[in-house]
Amino acid sequence: MACGRFTVLPLLRKSQLILENYKNDQFSFLSRIPFRRMSYQKRDVDLSVIRKTLHCDTHALVQQLQLRGFTIEQAEAITEALVEVVNMTLEQQSKEMVTKTQQEIVTQQLLAEIAAVKKDMIILEKSEFSNLRNITEKQSRDILQLKDTVRDEVSKLEGKILLDVNLERGRTNEEFADKETQISNINNKIDTKIADLRTTFEQHRNDVLKYAGGTIFSCLTISLGFYRLWS
Repeated sequence: MACGRFTVLPLLRKSQLILENYKNDQFSFLSRIPFRRMSYQKRDVDLSVIRKTLHCDTHALVQQLQLRGFTIEQAEAITEALVEVVNMTLEQQSKEMVTKTQQEIVTQQLLAEIAAVKKDMIILEKSEFSNLRNITEKQSRDILQLKDTVRDEVSKLEGKILLDVNLERGRTNEEFADKETQISNINNKIDTKIADLRTTFEQHRNDVLKYAGGTIFSCLTISLGFYRLWS
């Protein structure tokens, strides 16, 4: 009985410690997974203004101005001013707008970035997430194994406790039977002693009555003898 009672306590403590360790591992295993830090190479895009070159026949323009009555100095000055104005206008527009070539370059680089991120996510899913799944499955198997072990140990303890109870019950029944036998023997001895005492008492009483009767008869005989002598 005592064997079963003192054996189940260490097993329960061991089970509680294992379950507590499992809970702690369940909440902290993410911090132990060696997640790989993603690093991407920076792809610089040159969005500077592409300068436009104005292709214009300034000599023909100067000649046309001369034909219209301008001197050569005036025609050259007007031509230079027009070229400068056109260049400034094109430069200002280039600052606020992007060319089709630049747009295509940026689009291709963004698509390349997205493809690289997708590739890294697939690798991450196959590596870290796979490790996470393996750890979870391993812990689930450990829990099932722990449950089976605890169930087996509890079954063994129940069998031991039942065996101890049966042995204790049989021992108690044997002791009770022995006590009953001893009590029965004592009662028999007491009855025998009482019967012996009664027999002895009867014998002594008969002896006393005999002695008393003899004494009385002797006294009467002596009294009659003295009576006859005196009369």
